[in-house]
Amino acid sequence: MKHCNSIIDVGPQEVTEDFNGCIQDWLRARLNGTTVATRHASKKTVGVHVRWGDSAGQMRATMSFANINRILRDLRAEFGEDGLHIKIAMEQANSTVLEEQLELGSYELIDSPNPMNDLHSLGDSDYLLVGVSSFGALAHLLAPEGLTIYQNQGWSE
Repeated sequence: MKHCNSIIDVGPQEVTEDFNGCIQDWLRARLNGTTVATRHASKKTVGVHVRWGDSAGQMRATMSFANINRILRDLRAEFGEDGLHIKIAMEQANSTVLEEQLELGSYELIDSPNPMNDLHSLGDSDYLLVGVSSFGALAHLLAPEGLTIYQNQGWSE
C-alpha cells in the first residue's frame, strides 16, 4: 500500500478518503479492477446500485429513488435519451420495484450468480449512483476515472 500512515483524530470523511487513496491500487490489483474503461464508446454509462437481496422491502443503504430519478433526468438532459446506457445492479432483482419506482427507459440488469462479475460490471461506468454500502464503495474503488454520487443517511430529497 502506497504511503499509508496512521490516521489519528480526523473526521470520518477524511479517514475514508485517506484510506481509499491508500488502498485503491492495492485493491484493484487483487480484485482485477478496471484501469481502462471498457464502456460503450458512443454512450455515457450510468451504474446504479439498488440494495435489495439482503434488505428486500427496506431501502437501506440505497440512494432514494427520487434522487436517482432526478440525476437520471439531468443526465438525459445533458446527453439525450440515446446517449445513456443505464445499468442497474440489484441482487434478486424485482422488476416491479424498478419499473414502478424508477424512470429508467431501457436498462441492463446486473444480477448474476457471480457477485464479483456484478461488481466489475457496476464499476465499469462513467457515473455511479450508490448508497452507503460496501458493494457500492467497492464498485467505486474498482472503477476507472468517472464520477460517483452517493447518498448518505442525512441527504434528504
